[in-house]
Amino acid sequence: MKPLLSSLRRKLSSLELTLILLGLSMALVFFGTLDQVEFGLRNAQERYFESFFAFWSYPPSWPLAPYFHWLRLGLPGGYLLGSLLLLNLSFSLTRYLRRGYQGLLLVHTGLMLLLISGFGMSLFQTESQLLLEEGQAKNYSEDPHTLELALVDHSDPENTLVAVIDFKHTRVGQNHTPEGLLHICILERYENTRLLPTSPQHPTYSHASQGLASSMPVHLMPLSKSYKDEAPNENTLLVALYDGPTPLGTWLLHPLLHRNFPPQTLTHQGKTYSIALRPKRHYTPYWLQLKTFTQSYYPGTQIPKSFSSQVSLFSPPHWQESPVCIAMNTPLRTHQTSYYQASYSGQSTSILQVVHNPGWTLPYWSLALIASGLCWHFVMSLIRYMKVKKG
Repeated sequence: MKPLLSSLRRKLSSLELTLILLGLSMALVFFGTLDQVEFGLRNAQERYFESFFAFWSYPPSWPLAPYFHWLRLGLPGGYLLGSLLLLNLSFSLTRYLRRGYQGLLLVHTGLMLLLISGFGMSLFQTESQLLLEEGQAKNYSEDPHTLELALVDHSDPENTLVAVIDFKHTRVGQNHTPEGLLHICILERYENTRLLPTSPQHPTYSHASQGLASSMPVHLMPLSKSYKDEAPNENTLLVALYDGPTPLGTWLLHPLLHRNFPPQTLTHQGKTYSIALRPKRHYTPYWLQLKTFTQSYYPGTQIPKSFSSQVSLFSPPHWQESPVCIAMNTPLRTHQTSYYQASYSGQSTSILQVVHNPGWTLPYWSLALIASGLCWHFVMSLIRYMKVKKG
């Protein structure tokens, strides 16, 4: 048994395995980059680097596609390669535990920590946007790439009840009964649609009995799922609300209706509800208020030279106002979250990119360990070389 375990340990810690895994990683990056043209950056990242297995197919837009459409290649995904590299580095540590190789031990430890931080970023990091007009304050940011079904009870301003369901978790025929709220039933679900004005070729959508779509001459056109970053999907739901067995009507929920029209509301038994398919919200325990937004242009042009946001941060428990300036190269970092000045809209609306990463310090620690280990190994090797030369 011991010889078998020893042989397995040698294979798992071998340099040959390291080179094989690095070669497969290069192939994964190559084919993942190719598929960005077909599936877009976000989808290619999920398919290749945030999975255990990936499959590449010959693109239909390439030459000779009718002859090679059958070509399909399986690859280990980013999660699997990262796990195997982490295992390889872990077993490699045992080779450098003896005296004189502390530098390589630090290097391998730093590489392991770098891989662990990559896993952590993939699983726990969130990216969203915060749009603020001058004078406006918010305690949440929104993910423009992910939608959620939100049912809100506004009857008590001091205790607003909210139920949210990620669009990706919805299915036709599903029933949801949030505590203290109305019953929700999913009747129709579309990955991608367009709302068009009614015409002889596009009859009026008639499945909604309540809300905006019930009184607007619009046509719902289902479309195939889009993988282009410049043409995002417009997810759509048709939902029915019930109070117990009593039907209250059906609502069409579409991002266009949420962006451009007042909220769709319902009043029932003295309570006011709103329902929407909106960008997913990430709430924070603190508030940010935009005081002023400043932008400057290159002389004689309308090309922005720089823009910045003067904001106030209100944090518990004392809610004292802390003025902060967020500029293009000067982010705000607070509560494991970074706010970057990303863009603007008009003259008084600032758009901040929000990155929440609980393990944002791990890459810095790993790089420090790697640098320290390389320096240590270089110095010790130099000392050994000088001793041998003198001898």
